Amino acid sequence: IDSFDVLALTSRTARIYSGTSAALEPVELSPTLHSSLHNAGELLRIDIIDEESLEPHRVRVSSGRGRTLHGGFRGRQEDIDADTERFFREVDRVVLEQVSQSDQRPLFLVALGEHAAVFRHVSKNPALSQGIPRDPSRLTATELIQLVEPLLAAAQRERVERLIVAYAKAVEHGRGSGDPAEIARMAIAGPVATLLVKQGRWGPGRFD
Repeated sequence: IDSFDVLALTSRTARIYSGTSAALEPVELSPTLHSSLHNAGELLRIDIIDEESLEPHRVRVSSGRGRTLHGGFRGRQEDIDADTERFFREVDRVVLEQVSQSDQRPLFLVALGEHAAVFRHVSKNPALSQGIPRDPSRLTATELIQLVEPLLAAAQRERVERLIVAYAKAVEHGRGSGDPAEIARMAIAGPVATLLVKQGRWGPGRFD
């Protein structure tokens, strides 16, 4: 329950970490269509957005005779903003498919306010949790842990509360139990989704 993911996001890089309050490690991502994965857990905008797209002559129109004319209807800043959104969409897709769907841990976003707002607008990741309005470009993994710890504590409390409510409903419908013997039998049979153990709880026993 003390595990979490961190997305350290700027307009040009995305670094993805997983770990606990003891240590964070870059996530080993699988190569994608747009990403060459220069470093573990890192996605670069330059791999996803073509270099030419940063220039104002964005629109290509064929003029016939095998020639292509270049022109643009938007300003340079509009193009850059659009490219940032494209980059964030790809980051969100990779994180959702390769990280969040498999581990179901809370995902904490570390990004400047304007970048966080755009990312949250395009994100489809249900694991996306609270954020930290900081520029992550110079933050180490240890510093990220220190920033995330207060948010993690709150997320842990919320998660435990949700699990307790779910347990009460399961008991009400005959799908939950507090009897260790019955729990042991069900565990061997397989259909145990969640096991809650009170902190400090200990009881002698043996299983045949």
